[in-house]
Amino acid sequence: MERLNIVCIDDQENVLYTLQRDLTLFQSDLNLSFCGSASEACQVLEELESAGRYIAIVICDHIMPDQNGIDFLIELKEDERFSKIKTILLTGLATHQGLPYAPLIRHILTDTSKSPGMVKNSSTRSRHC
Repeated sequence: MERLNIVCIDDQENVLYTLQRDLTLFQSDLNLSFCGSASEACQVLEELESAGRYIAIVICDHIMPDQNGIDFLIELKEDERFSKIKTILLTGLATHQGLPYAPLIRHILTDTSKSPGMVKNSSTRSRHC
């Protein structure tokens, strides 16, 4: 059986290290990739896809310098090649002010038929991996 691929994206090295440490337990069954930015993750995803590898999960930080994690995951879901990948959004900004948006974010990241205009203040989604 082909090993599953998990791609982790975070601009903070300590968070990537923690993910690596925690996921190492499953290393015999999984291929793990760790990326410091959305653009680096795009390269890794492209390479895995072109090699015919099965990408099971993308774990992505919310706040990153080059691209916000929500926008990245929405773009990922809009790309037909990656639309079936399960996604997890990491954030350290879980405050009571952000909680009302949780159902909207969940809907956007799981419903591939949503309209791109559903997210207020999101950047243009013209680039895909």
